[in-house]
Amino acid sequence: MSTEIIRRFLSPRHTRALFLAVVVFAVFLLPACETSRKEITLQDVREWNRKNIRNISLGMSKSFVLEVMEEWDMPVADSFQYKSISNPFRVEMITGPARQSWEVLYYYVEDKNKDGLITDDELVPFVFENDQLIGWGGDFLEGPKGDVK
Repeated sequence: MSTEIIRRFLSPRHTRALFLAVVVFAVFLLPACETSRKEITLQDVREWNRKNIRNISLGMSKSFVLEVMEEWDMPVADSFQYKSISNPFRVEMITGPARQSWEVLYYYVEDKNKDGLITDDELVPFVFENDQLIGWGGDFLEGPKGDVK
């Protein structure tokens, strides 16, 4: 009995219907499953970060800053050096002047050298203590590595 069911299912009529169903699935449904992840240019990243920095203020929580600035990792369309870029570009822990732990999120905002490389002087540091934003930028840190004024 089961052999008869298999034979009927694999008849030419059913095989064509099955093939058509697979084609419809592949053409219409698989693209809908694709994530919204697309390529981004380095200029897009700079513009995005400069626009969103305007919405940041001291005292914000780290999670809120990450929400405003958005956290992602995307393929880069226009760089021979980078296959993908993360936002924030880099994260590190440093020690503040009173020996407290600071977490620093670096965001890419400038293209000073026009060489396709992202260097420390093209990043804006956001400094967090106990998950609260306590400062950012060159006015807060003397250098990109966190030497405190």
